[in-house]
Amino acid sequence: MRQSRWSEGDRQRAGGPFRPGGRWRLPAVLLPFLAAIAASVLVSVPPALAANNGTFSIAPASTSSFQRTYFTPVLAPGVASKDSVVVVNSTGAPLKLDLYASDAFNTASGGFALQPNFKPKKAMGAWIHLPVSTVTVPARSGEVIPFTFDPPANVAPGDYPGGIVAEETEGSVTGSGNLKVRSLEAVATAVYGRVVGPLHPRLVVTKTSVTKTSPFASEFGGPVDAMVTYSITNTGNEDLTPKITVSLAPLVGSGSTAHTKLSELFPGSTVTFTQKFDHITPFGFLTAKVLVSTAKIRATGSAGAVVVPWGLVVIVLLLLVVAFWRVRRKRRPRGTRDVGAGSSDAAGTDGAADGRVVAAPSGAKG
Repeated sequence: MRQSRWSEGDRQRAGGPFRPGGRWRLPAVLLPFLAAIAASVLVSVPPALAANNGTFSIAPASTSSFQRTYFTPVLAPGVASKDSVVVVNSTGAPLKLDLYASDAFNTASGGFALQPNFKPKKAMGAWIHLPVSTVTVPARSGEVIPFTFDPPANVAPGDYPGGIVAEETEGSVTGSGNLKVRSLEAVATAVYGRVVGPLHPRLVVTKTSVTKTSPFASEFGGPVDAMVTYSITNTGNEDLTPKITVSLAPLVGSGSTAHTKLSELFPGSTVTFTQKFDHITPFGFLTAKVLVSTAKIRATGSAGAVVVPWGLVVIVLLLLVVAFWRVRRKRRPRGTRDVGAGSSDAAGTDGAADGRVVAAPSGAKG
């Protein structure tokens, strides 16, 4: 395939300026007499933005009608299609860059990221066929590079994200002595590919749990700080942007609710979040509920936690013991005196019968 070259002045005629995008820096330790060691990196690309780090940029080639900020190919199994990407050098000297395609994935927090070049390419990264692996872009100009999308014939319908990365080949070295750091910068343009066929959006909420931190006041019935942790998995074949509602409620009284929205969750991806709630009065038990929903589907998860104010429990138990002891103490002396008086009277009667002379009845013989 033939590459076309254009100057920076042609950019407006091609459809407008490029917008900023993702960037990363690759650290590699350089030790004397040893070869450079490649390090694992992630290429982060904010969605819906062309990539530009101020030195060079990459974006879909413009058409006569509009400027694209990312690729959205609709693909048929086994059918190749063509497109073009533009790499622009904004510096005053020629710039040599590596160029490669990669599969996308969600980071732990739900962000968009691309696999490094040495990782195996399984989907979109393998379907994008670039004619070159490096490109040298003259000062203040750009290169338009045609390429091909070529999905396999047996690929299943659904969404397949990826990207095309432009990466410095040399970068810059900083540091002193035996320890030096080489920094490489890379920018990428996102590819949101879809293979035609039925879409099956599905979400699952798993591993929902509630944990708490107990300030001193909470031991005597005061509020606690609680955290709800949960995982969301896209088990379908469609890229989703779900809304998340997390609520935490005590046994009695009102609770608290938090809302958020994921920018995207790719098929097969799992993300885990922790939502913190401050100053919740538990009244012995907390219930957490997680609702994840889109316009078409919803999924829920729940969990609970027992919150015992042990200091308050100990105080209540001590008060009960004291109250019980006082009641017993008041009742016991009265019962003891009644029984003693009865015994004394009986003893006196018996003593009189045993130790006294009883006068004979009137009229008896003397």
